[in-house]
Amino acid sequence: MKKERKPLLKMVEPVVFFPAFIVMLGVTIIGFVNYDALLNGLLTVYQWATTNFGWIYAAITVINLVICLILFVHPVGKIRLGGKDAKPELTGFAWFSITLTSTIGISLIMWGSVEPIVHFTNPPAFAGVKALSEGAATFALSTGYIHWSFNQYALYTFAAVAVAIAHFNYNQPLTVGAGMYFATKGNKTAGKLADALCLIVIVGGVATSLGIGITQIATGLNYSFGIPVNSLVKLVVALAIIITYTAASISGIKKGISAISKINVWIFFGLLIFVYLVGPTLFINKLGLQSLGEWLYSGLKRTLMLGPITNDPWHDNWTINFFIANAAYAPLMGVFLAKLGKGRTIRQFVGVNLGICSIFNIVWFNIFGGASIYSQLHGLDLAAIMDANGLQSAAFAFFQSLPGGVVIVPVFTIAIFLSFVTMAESMCTSMSALSMKGGLAANEDEPSNGLKLVWGVFVGALAYLLLGLMGVDVIKYTYMVFGFPIFIVMVVTIYSLCKFMFFPDFELIKTIKSQFKKGDGGEDSGSNGEKTPDQEVPTDNVNGVLEQKDGEAVLEKTPVEALTTESINTQGI
Repeated sequence: MKKERKPLLKMVEPVVFFPAFIVMLGVTIIGFVNYDALLNGLLTVYQWATTNFGWIYAAITVINLVICLILFVHPVGKIRLGGKDAKPELTGFAWFSITLTSTIGISLIMWGSVEPIVHFTNPPAFAGVKALSEGAATFALSTGYIHWSFNQYALYTFAAVAVAIAHFNYNQPLTVGAGMYFATKGNKTAGKLADALCLIVIVGGVATSLGIGITQIATGLNYSFGIPVNSLVKLVVALAIIITYTAASISGIKKGISAISKINVWIFFGLLIFVYLVGPTLFINKLGLQSLGEWLYSGLKRTLMLGPITNDPWHDNWTINFFIANAAYAPLMGVFLAKLGKGRTIRQFVGVNLGICSIFNIVWFNIFGGASIYSQLHGLDLAAIMDANGLQSAAFAFFQSLPGGVVIVPVFTIAIFLSFVTMAESMCTSMSALSMKGGLAANEDEPSNGLKLVWGVFVGALAYLLLGLMGVDVIKYTYMVFGFPIFIVMVVTIYSLCKFMFFPDFELIKTIKSQFKKGDGGEDSGSNGEKTPDQEVPTDNVNGVLEQKDGEAVLEKTPVEALTTESINTQGI
């Protein structure tokens, strides 16, 4: 029996769906009228927010990492997403491939070889090393580890775990708001506000990445085949990307997304092995191991280094900027990654999303960063190329300098294309799930194809339009500015997940109110036995942790308590 087709407008959640359109179109129109004023205004707001609130993102990043590590080693990690009988819907390799390629996007592909050059040739004063020195090389690679491995994936993994538990084990819709479920008791208003804010941010983020990706791929075609970088070439590239990622998203996670992700992962592995074998292997090994030691020794200190006395802008421009950008993506990335986790235990989920993906990124930075530093030392001035023509030209020049560069540059261009496609298709799926009326239920496989088509075309058209008219900086700083309030969503999500694990009976608002009550022993007037809407409890089962009492589902024990008593055998280890 076919599902009844509904008009598109009846399928969307207006409060979530329309603000992203209105904000992005409004910013585009204002930018067209007075580009300089808009960009300067956005930059001013962004710099003010970074200076005054950047420290919060550094703290949240570390807190998320700590909680993820606790989830991995704690007995609560034995809980299976979807219940004890839930089965994974993807093979282990398909799961890893989709997770890795959807989180990398185009960023690591480029920055893996050029960010180390920036820090190697121009290290910050606080590093205490000279440019082009061994200390600068060690600082450069270890900085890449800080920016692109466990810190980044802690933000994604934490958001994903919070959503996955609420979605699969408490039958909440697949939305950002689901991650705050245990804090808000499923309050729909709070959830929709969080969803709307995150959707605005991710639309801007994907459009920015697409604009950058179009330029990078056009540059790759120029290096590979001598095709000029002009408006027509960029249009063809944009159309190819938009059609591919939209079609892949519509085909679903198990088909198009899975197939493209597997191909992309094999290309990644091929590039890694090739550069490792034909490049300066011994140099890569020595510098990589030395940098790993530096990262293990000073990684946490440098993650939290903010320069309150020196006011060194390096911290805000690099580390804090990365944290803010990753945090802006985290809620929507969490929605997508959560969808992949059905049937896995929380420990497996954290192990793949945080552990394996982070290790892959460290290896990538080690090989590509080490090889590019060696090239800089031995005659190929990548820093000068970057200053003259941009980071994409430096990356392609590096690959072209390798043995077999005439072959590897086209492969690298394909990798960039597929990397953007895999990131965009995952975000297209998440945007569609978020903007559906009622959200995507736990027993539904995919969001509406109509919504996927709308979001895929809108984001692609926005990116190409901006690239041709004014560049992507306006949209970039728009999504970064709107991304700042996301720290509120993340703080509530931290409280929510900790409440789920360790103190489910604690009520923060009620506890605060009780301090101001008089004459009734501090009891809240709403605790007279009547159940208010906010006190409703879900009637689903969380691996045996929920029990029935007087017709209601009541959390008799925390997941931790349940796992350490007789129910430990019901967790589906």
